[in-house]
Amino acid sequence: MITTISFFKYSSNKFWAFTQMSEAHKYFKNNDNVKFYKLLGTGAGNGFLVPDLSTYALLAVWNSKKNAVNFLQESEHSASIRKKAKSRKDFYLKPIQTNGLWDNQRSEEHTSELQSPMYLVCRLLLEKK
Repeated sequence: MITTISFFKYSSNKFWAFTQMSEAHKYFKNNDNVKFYKLLGTGAGNGFLVPDLSTYALLAVWNSKKNAVNFLQESEHSASIRKKAKSRKDFYLKPIQTNGLWDNQRSEEHTSELQSPMYLVCRLLLEKK
């Protein structure tokens, strides 16, 4: 199992990028190689009231690195992003620890010991009391 996070930056084609938040599910929903995925937008403010319409991400857990690499380099979805995005960065990661559920699913299993460098992906909204 391997986890990937990909970041896409757009200087034009921003409306197309925004539509991918609903349209791109077709590439992942019934894909036997994908154990879990999330299409992610970016922004600032409470509940992302100030969206960043130029930056998006894809978090996915794949059944093998080979399948992840193949999809991220060769799929129709990736070809569309290559044509429309200004830049793309893909990171291949091994999960160290997970907590909680995302849409009633656990995103990944613990598979590795602490090593460097590390990346943290979290969803957090704090309310001042």
